[in-house]
Amino acid sequence: MLLALSERGICEPAFLPDRRHRHGESPAEALQRKWPGAKLLSDAAQTAAVAAEIFAPVADQPLRLQLLGTPFQLRVWRALLEIPAGCWSAYGDLCQALDQPVQAARAVGTAVGQNPISYLIPCHRVLRSNGAMGGYAGGTPRKRLMLALEQGSETTQPEVSEADGSGPSGRLR
Repeated sequence: MLLALSERGICEPAFLPDRRHRHGESPAEALQRKWPGAKLLSDAAQTAAVAAEIFAPVADQPLRLQLLGTPFQLRVWRALLEIPAGCWSAYGDLCQALDQPVQAARAVGTAVGQNPISYLIPCHRVLRSNGAMGGYAGGTPRKRLMLALEQGSETTQPEVSEADGSGPSGRLR
């Protein structure tokens, strides 16, 4: 796992390999391409502490995230936070939650696929309307594993004050 932090918060947690990285590109090169003005430093102690918070969250201590995206992408990513652990939503359901026509499903799907904070902003909980897995930057087997692990979890999502989250979701079988 690659974990990039800024003064504002987590900006890039990525399971490796990640299909968003260009062929032959190292994780550090991909990070520098995405954040061209950043000075990359390695601090194993700091990233280990944040990784521990990610996988063993403390109640009432939300993780700070730094997101880089368009206003539409930010709305979609906020809606993803409303999908409870162990549940899933289809792209059309996200359109409904965002007050977008179902024809916007492709745009919503593109925004879901460009989520830079995968796992923490749970894009893995979005499936095709027929229940098929669909794609995932970390690979479909990883997506399937995360969904299976959440089935028995008591994980809660951070509270998001502006997200509507009214779209239907399903329980994985």
